[in-house]
Parts: sequence; structure tokens; C-alpha cells
Amino acid sequence: MTVDEFNNIIYEKDDETGIVTVTINRPEIRNALTLLVLLELYWAVDTVENDESVNAMILTGAKPLESDDPAGEAFSSGGYFNLADFESLDEKTKSEIDLTDIAQK
Repeated sequence: MTVDEFNNIIYEKDDETGIVTVTINRPEIRNALTLLVLLELYWAVDTVENDESVNAMILTGAKPLESDDPAGEAFSSGGYFNLADFESLDEKTKSEIDLTDIAQK
């Protein structure tokens, strides 16, 4: 999976500084770590590891649109695991999942 295909996180790279910002973009569920979020985070870290121009990665969470307080929101509410998430993946995405590699990271 490429960064352009992410649906649950936002991957932004500043080419001048080499800093990547990854934002968990599921404020409607307080950025809970679902299977799909975790898979996209895994692929984002893999992208960073394979890009020698990256100097650092910042991980953050999106705040609800109605919130005016950037410090008063949760980064992530924790894990939310639903096996139906895996079933909803298309076959191409399922074939790209290397559980051995994920477990090692």
C-alpha cells in the first residue's frame, strides 16, 4: 500500500526538513487504533524506514472539527478491534499484509 492509498491516517512529508507527520484521522472514534489504522501505521513506518531522506516522524491524532481546544483532545482513545475490519479488506490489501514482519516491528 502506498501513502496515497491511506484512508485512516494522513501522511505528510516536509522535503526541506525531512520530517514526516503521520496523523491518525479518525476523530469520530477518538482516533481509536483499529485494525485498519494499525495496518496503515505499519505501512507508514515501513515507508519511513525505506526513505533515507526522512530524519524524523511525528505521530499525532486529528481533533474533532467542532473542537476549538487543540490541547484538550485525546491523541488516541486506545484499541478498538473488530474482526469484521479484516474481512472488509480487498484481496490486494490482504495479500500485502506480512504478519510475520508486523509482529517483529
